[in-house]
Amino acid sequence: MMDKKYFGLTRRDVRSIAFQLAKLNNIPNPFSLLSESAGKDWLKRFLKRHEHVLSVRKPTGTSIARATGFCKHKVAEFFDILENLMDEKKFQANRIYNVDESGLCIVQSKCPHVISVKGKRQVGALTSAERGSLITVVLSMNTAGNFVPPMIIFPRKKGSEQLKKGAPPGTIFRFHPSGWIQSNLFTDWFNQFIDFTQPSENNPVLLILDGHYSHTRNLDVILKAREKHVTILCLPPKTTHKLQPLDKTVMSALKTYYSEEIRIFLRANQRAVTHFDISELFGRAYLKVQTGERAVKGFAVTGLYPVRRNVFTEDDYLAAEDNSEHKETEDEPVLREQIQNEETSPGSETLVLPEDIMKIPNLKKKQSNRGRKSGKAKIITSTPNKDELEASISISNNKKKEVKRNLANPCTTSSRQATSSKGHPSKRQKKLSISSSESSCTPSVHDSSDDENDISIQNTSGDASCIFCEGKFSEDVRGEVWVRCEICNNWAHAECGGVEKKDIYICDLCK
Repeated sequence: MMDKKYFGLTRRDVRSIAFQLAKLNNIPNPFSLLSESAGKDWLKRFLKRHEHVLSVRKPTGTSIARATGFCKHKVAEFFDILENLMDEKKFQANRIYNVDESGLCIVQSKCPHVISVKGKRQVGALTSAERGSLITVVLSMNTAGNFVPPMIIFPRKKGSEQLKKGAPPGTIFRFHPSGWIQSNLFTDWFNQFIDFTQPSENNPVLLILDGHYSHTRNLDVILKAREKHVTILCLPPKTTHKLQPLDKTVMSALKTYYSEEIRIFLRANQRAVTHFDISELFGRAYLKVQTGERAVKGFAVTGLYPVRRNVFTEDDYLAAEDNSEHKETEDEPVLREQIQNEETSPGSETLVLPEDIMKIPNLKKKQSNRGRKSGKAKIITSTPNKDELEASISISNNKKKEVKRNLANPCTTSSRQATSSKGHPSKRQKKLSISSSESSCTPSVHDSSDDENDISIQNTSGDASCIFCEGKFSEDVRGEVWVRCEICNNWAHAECGGVEKKDIYICDLCK
């Protein structure tokens, strides 16, 4: 149960629980009273006795948002929409596509195990740099095993033909200072997707993607899709690790092969990897994962094709459920009676089980502090969604014009601040004063190392998070430049937002 709830027990946990079980149930044991845990030899024999069901595994990191976001009602709602679409438009097997983005770097993300001298304190592996800039790749595949030519986005203002050397055939290249996918860049990819798939009224296409703003709030893509008979279906938020075919079978393998190509390159060329080597290294790794088997399996294990809403078991939803009141399984009463009769001392009355020692925790869902509405599975190209987006864009444009008019006027509100009953401004009034003064009198590009007012504004609004990379302000140790959107007041790294000069900043979500 702890493993299913993403709280898997370590070796130390098991040894400690074994000691407490023996002590509380009055079971004779040779365990150490000093360390209050069972010995390593006991754990080794315990795992050997149960080797058919137990093994030591390295877990995959899963955020609390993903663990709690994958719940039964979200998945059921998504499959309801998918089944209705399949019944209504009768999509053929080779007309169902999935698209996703992933970040690559000049530094390999994974280092393989190596054979080294026994007893050596530390074993090192060469990397091309301490930290590298982000390169985004956009991949897409369908249920029949066909792949759309990828897109590579370099963190540069201008391109070069040398950057394209060795890329997979048909790859398109785009450039942006941040290296992140932007709405206009995704529009360029979608135009290539239309040319590749050639959808028509008699042969429509279904495109499944995640809820990134460049997908869901991209009016150009929505209008183009409606015109070209492409239906776009958005996955529920925080469920892509389970529902997205590319995440299940392609992305992880791609990064593994890509890291191996970097390692081979470093050994062969004896120099650091640069942006001019990325296309060739990515091309070699991409050709290894661009297989029909991976594509077909990705759609099958997620239940997207063939459509199977019961592909996930009850165990997959346990992390998102509230188990504050533990319910005994069918085997627990029998287990209690068996151990009570066979292993406990005659004077023992109540048997203590592991869950009595270590309670099964319940994950708390993370509450958004950005004022956004929670997303959900929906058809992006539907008329209600299009009308809602057009209305939202119209309101944002009006706010943008109003902000520009206010910034053009001289600052007059900062000098008229209310005070508290003692004659001094309260903390809330100070916060409002700083925010009002900053928003109407100072540029929207903030340097956390030079401007004291910017630091106070960021700290008074809590631990700000970048809307692109979700990096926290409190964890910023490089003195990066931060910017705040003049409309929604959300923060972002200037590098992530592609800000090139100190001017009014409007984020992509509000444009």
